[in-house]
Amino acid sequence: MNDILTTEKLLRIINNEIAQEELKKIVNSPVKQIQELSEGNVNQVFRIVKEDDTSFIVKYAPPFAYRYQHVAIANERNFFETSILKIFYKTSNHVPKIYGAILEKNMTFMEDLKDCQTMREALISGVIFPDFSQHIIEFFTGYLKNAYKDFVNNTAFSYKDGIPELQAITKAFVFENPFGKNYPENVVCSGDNLDWVQKNIFDNPQLQLNRKKLQDNYYNSTEALLHGDLHTGSFLVNPKETYIIDPEFSKLGPISFDLGMLLANLIMNNIVSEYHLRADTKKLEAFKRWINKTIETIWLETSRLFEANGKDVTKLKQETIGYCGIEIIRRIIGEAQIKDYLEIKDEHIRTRLERKSMQIAVNQLLDYGKSMEISYYLDQI
Repeated sequence: MNDILTTEKLLRIINNEIAQEELKKIVNSPVKQIQELSEGNVNQVFRIVKEDDTSFIVKYAPPFAYRYQHVAIANERNFFETSILKIFYKTSNHVPKIYGAILEKNMTFMEDLKDCQTMREALISGVIFPDFSQHIIEFFTGYLKNAYKDFVNNTAFSYKDGIPELQAITKAFVFENPFGKNYPENVVCSGDNLDWVQKNIFDNPQLQLNRKKLQDNYYNSTEALLHGDLHTGSFLVNPKETYIIDPEFSKLGPISFDLGMLLANLIMNNIVSEYHLRADTKKLEAFKRWINKTIETIWLETSRLFEANGKDVTKLKQETIGYCGIEIIRRIIGEAQIKDYLEIKDEHIRTRLERKSMQIAVNQLLDYGKSMEISYYLDQI
């Protein structure tokens, strides 16, 4: 499509059209190479390598989702994401630096975290990150800081409820389709699980009632500025550092949504490690010990953090458990599936691990409103 950015066009823009002083500072050496990276689903992502061997990242927002070009999205999301990252950057050491933007061309220039890898890929391989839980707790501390008032009080900012098209995707891909809307067109879990899904999820009135309560809470709460898509694919990590990226789905909402989504993805990593690390028993055991401890630490320390700052920690825990269940279900049944399960080649094993994951998620949604601890569900793994 004409709105796709080619490396040739990007090079012309860098060489001929950069006028902002802050961008001139990073483009201070001729470009040696432009690499288009594969990480982007919504935006195009490029690494610019200069002759002095330093590099930076350019994110470009076409007027549609890059990987799903039939889905139109306002390309003002580039300004939106840049604004969100700058707000997060004020309160966290775990956000990449924004160098600047060319808003009329829907481009953002940012720090290249080339020494990091996507956390989802790393966890599938059984890599352990001892400091991750502490980094995440530090990031969540920022949810309590006044910097988020910048988002609310900036009257020039036109997307206080998030990017409309992306919030529509959240509604469909997170809260609706995985729970039976348009069934069976939008259900893509293992075929042997479909009858179980119909009985235990689609035709479960209490589960559907609790799902709707959590959905309404997501759209009605203005507790904090959320990342909105805080799964393990939104972290770039190395053994000593953690960076949060891709806040295109950001909006004001309940802290429990981001926390529940994160914990759900770690729980799923725990479950599928049984397959991905099966060839090395010692590695599997060490990974499970670490990820269980990580989940418990995040759960306990964020609870203490928010309680110390006057939050209703009982409500936070109840909602977090509920959103955790929603995220697990949508990653297995919905269209936004993850390679944690998709790369399981043995269909019998995949069916079993999907079922185990979904049973935990069903229990979490049925328990919504009760006072449950995350350890209760880890014991079910």
